[in-house]
Amino acid sequence: VNRRMNANILKESQKHHDIIQEDFIDAYRNLSYKGVMGLKWATSFCENVTFILNIDDDVFLNLPNVVEVIQNMQLRGIQQNLLLCNLMSNTPPIRDPTGELSKWYVSRKEFKPDIYPDYCSGMFILYSKDVAASIYKASLDEPFFWVDDVYITGILAAKAGIDHTVPNKTIGMENYDFNLDKSDMNKFLSVANVNDMYAYWGKFKKQFYSNVKIKGKMLF
Repeated sequence: VNRRMNANILKESQKHHDIIQEDFIDAYRNLSYKGVMGLKWATSFCENVTFILNIDDDVFLNLPNVVEVIQNMQLRGIQQNLLLCNLMSNTPPIRDPTGELSKWYVSRKEFKPDIYPDYCSGMFILYSKDVAASIYKASLDEPFFWVDDVYITGILAAKAGIDHTVPNKTIGMENYDFNLDKSDMNKFLSVANVNDMYAYWGKFKKQFYSNVKIKGKMLF
């Protein structure tokens, strides 16, 4: 990285304290490094957290529903061994280097099997802290694979002996109808549509948050 870029990063960090930096190039095929780095940092520096939530930056999060899911799990004594997400099963690698999905083309040299291990859709992943630590530990001696969702929540999770949990609410709806009511709000944890995020939030807050306060311990 050139000196000007590093200087700008330093200014950003000094002003907002929002930079976490590791020694790799921030490129699409290095997302696995970034994901593992996040788990390493969270488990190393966030001593008092119980859960770690990973979401894409184009995701609208239904936070009250997420808190409700976590609180229900805690009431059932579930605070460890949790990897909660939208599960992808029996998914084959993209083998066509010229097709419309060629961005995710994977050669047999990179990944030999015909089916990926079960893994999480990366837009919303909830880890208990022990699971995040186990996945990071598994990465230390597992060969790198660039498809981050498959690598982190599939290959590394399997190596660490971690099972996936599927929530009882929908993850990953797109283009959701703005005519929201209370029954709609109880159905989903997140919505993926970056163009409509502000519109979702405005209507969401107006209809459902004007008199809502969430009390209790910070969960993540």
